[in-house]
Amino acid sequence: MQAIVIQRYGPPSVLERVEIDRPQPRSDEVLVQVYASSVNPVDWKIRSGALKLLTGPRFPLRLGCDFAGIVTEVGSQVTSCQPGEAVYGQTSIWQRGAYAEWVAIAPTLLAPKPQNLTLLEAATVPLAGLTALQALRDAGRLQAGQAVLINGAAGGVGSFAVQIARAMGAKVTGVCSQRHVSLVGALGADRVIDYTRQDLYQLGERYDLILDTVSRLPFHHSRLLLNPQGIYVAPLPGIPKPGPFLTSLLSRWLPGPRSILMAEQPNGQDLRQLTVWIEAGQVRPVIDRIYPLTEIAAAHAYSEQGHTSGKIALEIVPASPRPDRGTA
Repeated sequence: MQAIVIQRYGPPSVLERVEIDRPQPRSDEVLVQVYASSVNPVDWKIRSGALKLLTGPRFPLRLGCDFAGIVTEVGSQVTSCQPGEAVYGQTSIWQRGAYAEWVAIAPTLLAPKPQNLTLLEAATVPLAGLTALQALRDAGRLQAGQAVLINGAAGGVGSFAVQIARAMGAKVTGVCSQRHVSLVGALGADRVIDYTRQDLYQLGERYDLILDTVSRLPFHHSRLLLNPQGIYVAPLPGIPKPGPFLTSLLSRWLPGPRSILMAEQPNGQDLRQLTVWIEAGQVRPVIDRIYPLTEIAAAHAYSEQGHTSGKIALEIVPASPRPDRGTA
């Protein structure tokens, strides 16, 4: 099968498309023919070596976490999936390997593909959607009626977070650049703040939860925007730096707002919750660009620029219709 690997850490040019053996599922796994994947920042952070303390010096390394496809084989112990079923899911950053034609994976990390999404669209949901859900629900303990500020509201995690927070009954303020204001408003934000024209700290607003998807509102500043029992949540972009990590620990014991650094976990049950919202029309992926597997280096280079509206989709099997750029 074809798969994307790296033989060393470096720029996008180190990405190679190679032929490797198709994985053989264990008795508690299923084999999925991958039709689509997506590019997440963690992918190019692994490729560049930014996370080499976690991924180590052994090569070749396979990349990619998100995928959607068709179950073709199930292990003898598996009863929750059937061959022919359309599914989507996410590998862990330890397993990786979704930039490939086949993936062997535990069925607990899968969910049936939402009926109103193509396989290409579904492949952009798992990592970003689960990060947003787990940050809001678990780390941030978001409740209906609370006020939440989402920084980086037009990005992969942010675009899901705006919609999920609305689905949970929250009052949502999204922060983005001027070119993304219309998109964030269309996603359902009650208020959209253009950080290039407005100073958050001069608006006099207070929030129950701040989700900083891009780690650009440090807690020592964000606490000025939080209610006394408010929570600041930042998804970990990689290995936590000592300063924010220490601040998070100390905030557990000091009065006032709390800081929480969270790491997303692949979870099939949480994917099913996302599916409920997606099929109800409350949540939908935003796709910025679509690249074929042969253009993986260009996809990584674009992602690294940091200006993506929503997600970057990766076609493994060309089949899915292509939505307009930047639409929800």
